Amino acid sequence: MKRVGLIFVIMFIFSVSVYAQAISITLSNSNEQGWLNSPEAGVSTRCWFRSTTPILQSGVYSGQVSWMSSKNRPGIIIFGGPNNLSASRGIFIHVGNSPRDSDNCVVIPSNEMNKLYSELERIYGRNNTFRIRVEWDR
Repeated sequence: MKRVGLIFVIMFIFSVSVYAQAISITLSNSNEQGWLNSPEAGVSTRCWFRSTTPILQSGVYSGQVSWMSSKNRPGIIIFGGPNNLSASRGIFIHVGNSPRDSDNCVVIPSNEMNKLYSELERIYGRNNTFRIRVEWDR
């Protein structure tokens, strides 16, 4: 009987780790900033966005390592989620240091973006998706 219980505990721990989000983002309406955290990539940093970005709602989204051809730089695309954003209309996480840099995306400092991008690309590759949790601190 103890073995069966141990198997269930191991299965639960494995299922939680498989479905953990690669990135969590907490945003605040009051000051156009928030916090981005990715234990997998070893990144925990302040982030910024424009309060006019109405697309991101609280919830779980898909994410993918991507290249922003329009800006010729790396990015992480956020899509799916509670409002079913298509990948072609998704929101990017990219380099920036203030809300004015956001272009309606979420931005983080350059050194943190490089680390986030390279680690998630190493773990997931460019064509595989991972989970991103977005929360609003209203």
